[in-house]
Amino acid sequence: MHSYLASTTPRRGTTILEVLFAIFVVIVGLLGIASIIPLAARNANESNEHNNVQSLGPRWLQGFTARGLNVSNSYEDKGQGYNWLWLQDYGNTQGFRQYRKSYVGAAESGVIGLAGTLNSSPTGSAVTASQIQRIWGYQSVCIDPTFFTEPDVRQRILGGASRVGGYRAAVFPYFEDGFNPVTDPAAPANAWPDQPRMVRVTLSGTGGQVSRKLVDEIFSSADDLAMSTFVQDANTGERVVDDTLPAMRLFQVLAASGAQKAIANPEYSWLITASPEEPTGLPTTPDEVNATSRYYTVTLVVMHRRDRQFIAPPPATLQAGSTEDKPAGERLVWVYPLSGNFTNGNGGRVRLIANAATDDSVHIGDWIMLGKQFLVNPALTAQQYSFFRWYRVVAVDQESQVDLLANRSPVGTDPFGNAANQPVWSRDVVLEGPDFNFATPTGSVVTPTTGTLLQGVVSVLERRLAIH
Repeated sequence: MHSYLASTTPRRGTTILEVLFAIFVVIVGLLGIASIIPLAARNANESNEHNNVQSLGPRWLQGFTARGLNVSNSYEDKGQGYNWLWLQDYGNTQGFRQYRKSYVGAAESGVIGLAGTLNSSPTGSAVTASQIQRIWGYQSVCIDPTFFTEPDVRQRILGGASRVGGYRAAVFPYFEDGFNPVTDPAAPANAWPDQPRMVRVTLSGTGGQVSRKLVDEIFSSADDLAMSTFVQDANTGERVVDDTLPAMRLFQVLAASGAQKAIANPEYSWLITASPEEPTGLPTTPDEVNATSRYYTVTLVVMHRRDRQFIAPPPATLQAGSTEDKPAGERLVWVYPLSGNFTNGNGGRVRLIANAATDDSVHIGDWIMLGKQFLVNPALTAQQYSFFRWYRVVAVDQESQVDLLANRSPVGTDPFGNAANQPVWSRDVVLEGPDFNFATPTGSVVTPTTGTLLQGVVSVLERRLAIH
């Protein structure tokens, strides 16, 4: 007889439950790795951008001054015209005109036409006495030649329709002087009186403004490689993409020698804002105007893949209540201080408010230009000048708040007691940058602050330079 005893040897192998648990652990790990890949790619791109602009910014600013482009009329004495052109976009004689930085008399300002450029209606109606009495030498300027060479902008200018809805190509940012940022640009309402704007100028070239090709050649980076995987169809001649081919560097054939020059891909572009230093007193003579307005805060703004779209050429129109057909390269917002004036270079917390029909994206690392009308003498409300400074966003609320202005404005309305029922978005952000005074002088006209959000800004380089 055989007896069978229970085996005490441990069982070998794994159960289905253990296998499933191991698979679960592996999947969680893979998902964790996958989740950080986009973040790593974004950080790598940002690092690459910062490395590029570290060399591009100073080099472009040096090239700008070396070519004498900070002088609006450097060739005037030789009878060769001006460096800068501005867009005269009112009345019946629209087009680019020569621009000079300092204007000191009624006759000269009439020739330049600046008295009608800012704060005038699209029909070219007469300006008021307060608009004529500007301190001409304190006009801020945005030098932006690439903007005026964009097809949408150029075709609207040629068609005499560079002003549509609340938009206006001749100034920076491209919004009408009296546009209220809490209203829809397609149906502007509740005017914002005397809002600060820069005159947007381009560089002078042969027979008019400088070409886009020349601007790109002067200020592009040879490190931006222009690549292509295009091939030409033998039957139709059409250029089509062939993903099976390796990306090839593009070259330009030089006609004289037959040699080939590498073509740069201008992913990075620039504009320059020039804002005069704050005056300490009212100039009374032409010499005093020229002497006190010579030095400006000049800011070179470097952008990566800048959105230069304006408004599509006529008969394109704007749709009220929609964000789809509105340009987002430059956005105008009302800036309300939540922590008082900026002092000691610490910046502060502000609320950004704009109409709900405009893009509400704001991210850490974005740049914003604050603008405000300042009074040299509060007793002389006509003697104003526009003051602009750039700031970096260092903290932002996670989500924008969309509601009626009555519920998002700290005062229940816009600064002038209007627009309470306008739908708006708002975001509280922290800005870092130079000192800024948000206050309105006692007994003076209301001088609120607006902000310009410029898309794609990766670097802001600020210098104190002479602008002639």
